[in-house]
Amino acid sequence: MAARPGTRVVKPMGQQFPGRASLTSGVSGPIAAFGRAVPKRAGLSLARHALVVFLPLALLIGGVGVAFDALSMAHDEEAVAAAEAARVDGQRAAAASTLRGALSDLRVVAAVQPDPHYAEHAGDAPYESVTRQYLAFANAKRTCDQVRYLSSDGHERVRVDLIDGRATPNAELQDKSGRYYFQAAARLAPGVVFISPLDLNVERGAVEVPHKPVIRLATRIVDEADHVDGVVVLNVLGRELLDAITSLAAPEQAETMLLNADGYWLLAPNPADAWGHMLDDPTRSFAHRFPDAWATIEAQERGAFETADGYFTYRTVDVAAAVRGEGFPDADLVTHGPLRWKVVSRVTPAMLSERLGAHRGHLLWALLAALVVAAVLSAIVGRARQRQAHAEARLERLATTDLLTGVPNRRHAVDLFGQQLAHAHRYGCATSLAMIDLDEFKAVNDTHGHAAGDAVLRAFGALLAGVVRETDRIGRVGGEEFAWCMPGTPLSEAQRAAERLRSALSDLEVELPSGEVLAVTMSIGLAEYQLGDTVAGLMARADQALYRAKHRGRDRVEIAA
Repeated sequence: MAARPGTRVVKPMGQQFPGRASLTSGVSGPIAAFGRAVPKRAGLSLARHALVVFLPLALLIGGVGVAFDALSMAHDEEAVAAAEAARVDGQRAAAASTLRGALSDLRVVAAVQPDPHYAEHAGDAPYESVTRQYLAFANAKRTCDQVRYLSSDGHERVRVDLIDGRATPNAELQDKSGRYYFQAAARLAPGVVFISPLDLNVERGAVEVPHKPVIRLATRIVDEADHVDGVVVLNVLGRELLDAITSLAAPEQAETMLLNADGYWLLAPNPADAWGHMLDDPTRSFAHRFPDAWATIEAQERGAFETADGYFTYRTVDVAAAVRGEGFPDADLVTHGPLRWKVVSRVTPAMLSERLGAHRGHLLWALLAALVVAAVLSAIVGRARQRQAHAEARLERLATTDLLTGVPNRRHAVDLFGQQLAHAHRYGCATSLAMIDLDEFKAVNDTHGHAAGDAVLRAFGALLAGVVRETDRIGRVGGEEFAWCMPGTPLSEAQRAAERLRSALSDLEVELPSGEVLAVTMSIGLAEYQLGDTVAGLMARADQALYRAKHRGRDRVEIAA
């Protein structure tokens, strides 16, 4: 259903990389000052004895220093490998997330269709409504370049430049029937999405200057009566995807690159090297510059290796698989050939030498070996404890939180309510409890599917968590049943609060994963704490009031007798 005026539409619902602390050490040696002269023989004897003691110690310290230096080198190599692996993993995920966002935008645009009965509306051209809605989309989105509606013969009927926020005059509309993305999309079944390679925008048969990287998403639309037959094309600015990758880069530590399936740079350390395949220059490619490295990268999905040209870490982005990831598991997609990119990090020999040499130094560092070992052990133990604390916190969240809605689960909610009732008993303050049940929820699952039911529960959980006070306690206590404890609140005030919540949900409409919009109501039963009440007893009285609300027509608040 369409959203009602004045209502809010709720849509159903990075990586951080831990920094590495580096330990630097300075060394100072003791200076011995002799306050008196000594005989030459005694001096030689003293020197000899000193050497007898010093040389073995020096050898030992030297050996410890060499061993420590070797350990430090190995540790640095592992740190470089881990840091680069984390970086390219994050960049791959950022690219996939950007693509999924573009697919969401295309679905929004594809929902806009020309009116096949436009002639019935005096003075309204067939694409005026489409143009207006595309312009509205342009004002809301700044990550795309163009949105176009092409008729079945490949001619542009509507074109809005999203950056300029203007519709192209009819006289400037172009014939795109010869472009590969139109030909591919026109052959698809309605709803199937075509994804183009990431390449440079072409206007009137020539590469646009300055260069503008774009990805084109296209889909054919036909209404139920086959009145509308055309192709919607969304040009997504490639810079958005490239910026998502470079935002996670560290240029002083490694070069970041994005390669196409033929080894050409889509993102290069030197921007002048990019887009060689579009500019007919095969020498401007990673495959040409680093043929041995490319042979390895092309053959494997992921990995890391070192050559004379540096240390390479890489991951493969299968575009179709990335878009079909979390959020679009059933997306029906077609790509222009096997559309696969390679996210590559290259630590140059100079960068590698600097990063691996950070802990190298004179063997006198061995004088502080104990401190360094202690610091390393502290870092290891601290990291282990941090991981343990994170794991315990995660387990606690899993044990106390309803993972779907994000509010406390039943067991934790009952504990929280018990604390509030104990406080009310001790200090004699009023406390009220509401039992809330979403109306006709089974019908939502039966009609729209469990994914829709989950979207409704998440939206209501967010609404409830957003309106309650900091001192209130809430929880999901059943499938579609929630409880709300209001300390310091007499029944009359609790009733007004419950009515406000009920009204807020009535004004809320939830957008389902299918794109449908659903209105939801709820019934609420209220009970006030009485001396001697247990949590179970108070919830039972509120539940009885909830049943009355259900029997009296739902979408109402009832108070326990």
